[in-house]
Amino acid sequence: MTYIQRGQFEFRPCKLSDVDHLVNNLRLSDVRECALVGASPEMALAVPFMEDGAKGFTITHKGTPIAMCGVTPLDDVMHVGRIWFLGTNIVDVCSSLMLILSCYFITFFNSSFNYTYNIS
Repeated sequence: MTYIQRGQFEFRPCKLSDVDHLVNNLRLSDVRECALVGASPEMALAVPFMEDGAKGFTITHKGTPIAMCGVTPLDDVMHVGRIWFLGTNIVDVCSSLMLILSCYFITFFNSSFNYTYNIS
């Protein structure tokens, strides 16, 4: 199932096989961000498959995963979610398009939460 398709880019629900591809190709800045919160890249990318209520999406370019992003619930009372994004260097090459598409991504992230945020 594809949610958004623009040219050679696709935004769709993530698959476990996306983790295998991305974990060895993440940007150094994303590997460091994982380390700052005490998670390995594998652990961070597996969140949508392991945490109840978490949502994960993959962005592909020509069918190849270039990023995963999503939202993880932080509580059941206020319905707050934390947004995350981890990608490869191809994301930096396509940064203008990523910025344009981000408003669509945020719509998906906000659909199940009263509030969402991102802090590193």
